[in-house]
Amino acid sequence: ASSEDFMASTKNWLNFLKVRASWGSNGNDGISAFNYLSLISLANARYNFGADNTTLTQGSYPQTIGNENTKWETSRQTNIGIDARLLDNKLNVSIDVYNKVTKDWLIAAPLLATAGVSRNPYINGGDVSNKGIELQLAYNGSIGRDFTYTVSGSYAYNKNIVNNIPTADGIIHGSTNSLFTNGPEFFRAAGGNPIGYFWGYKTAGIFQTEADVQAWKSGKSGAVLQPNAHPGDLKYVDLDGDGAITAADKTNIGDPNPHHIFGLRFAGNYKNFDL
Repeated sequence: ASSEDFMASTKNWLNFLKVRASWGSNGNDGISAFNYLSLISLANARYNFGADNTTLTQGSYPQTIGNENTKWETSRQTNIGIDARLLDNKLNVSIDVYNKVTKDWLIAAPLLATAGVSRNPYINGGDVSNKGIELQLAYNGSIGRDFTYTVSGSYAYNKNIVNNIPTADGIIHGSTNSLFTNGPEFFRAAGGNPIGYFWGYKTAGIFQTEADVQAWKSGKSGAVLQPNAHPGDLKYVDLDGDGAITAADKTNIGDPNPHHIFGLRFAGNYKNFDL
C-alpha cells in the first residue's frame, strides 16, 4: 500500500505499509486407526477351565465400539493483518486480528464403564472458536558507529469458547483420578465456556476459628453448612441455596487458557559481537 500514489504524502514518516487478508481451511484426522470398526481384543484374555485349572483357554473381549459416522475435524480461520515500517525504518509494527472456528472436533466419547470396552471411540464433538489479536513492535537504533540494538515487544490476546457439544448433557467430562487416587472430575468442556475449564466448588475464604465454622450457615435454613470443617479449611459456597454443600454446588471456577501473553526482547551488536 505504501507504493500507491494516494500514500505519497506519508513518505516522510511511513517507509512501508502492507495490508494482509487471508482465509484458510485445514483438516485433522489425528486419531487412532480403524475408528469405524468395533474391534475385538485377545490380549490378556486367557482363562483356566477344567477341574485341574491347568489348561488356559484363549478368550476375547470388545476393545472399542465402532463409529462409522466420524469425519475429519475442520478448522477455518480468517486473518487480517498490517505490516509497517516507520521513522526511517527504525520502528517496525505488525498487527494481526484472527477468528478461528474448529468444527466437528474429534474427541473420545465419554462412556460408562458398563459399556465394557477398554478404549472409547472417537466422535465429532462440536465446535470451538478462538478469536484474538497479536501485536509486535520493534525499534532499531544505534549508538555511535559500532553499536546497534533492537528492542522488541509482543502482545497477544485470545478468547476461547466452546460453542456446542453434541452429547446428551452437552458436556465432555474430564477424567477422574487425575490429581489423586479416587479424585473427582475437575475439568470439563461445555457450550458457552472455555475449553477445559476448571470444575469445582466456589470458595469464600478460609475458616479462622471454630466459631467461624459455626457461623458459616445457610441463609435459607440457618443450618451450619460445613459442620465437620476445622480452622484452616476452605469455606465452600452453597450456590443452589439448598442448605448443604453437595455436588450440585460445583460450577466453573476458572479458565486454564491464558488470555494475555506478553513478551520483551533486547538484542545488541558491537562490531562482530552480538548479545
